[in-house]
Amino acid sequence: MSSENLNLQEIYCAQNGLAKTAFERKALLACLPRRYQLLGWLRWYLNRSYFDLDSQLIVNLGGCRTMQEITQTYEAAQVVNGFQRRVLGFRVTRKRVRIFAKKYLKA
Repeated sequence: MSSENLNLQEIYCAQNGLAKTAFERKALLACLPRRYQLLGWLRWYLNRSYFDLDSQLIVNLGGCRTMQEITQTYEAAQVVNGFQRRVLGFRVTRKRVRIFAKKYLKA
């Protein structure tokens, strides 16, 4: 199967040798700002519900096949706009999503 027919989740899992069930956690943590990735990992295991909206966004992004779809999906998503996003930046960001997706998808 050619890579043009694969979505982000399939490409990521194939290239990293992961089960599809690991995509959500790995991609979410990769899309957090670097300074929060360790704290994000800890928070994921202590209180996964904290990332419910971010997790839903990652699941939706996993089905995208192009960067244009990534952008449209991110813009259509309900993102968290509280203190931890605006002040601390402790949420999935558009910039990190684009960096993550560019590694695996063609423009």
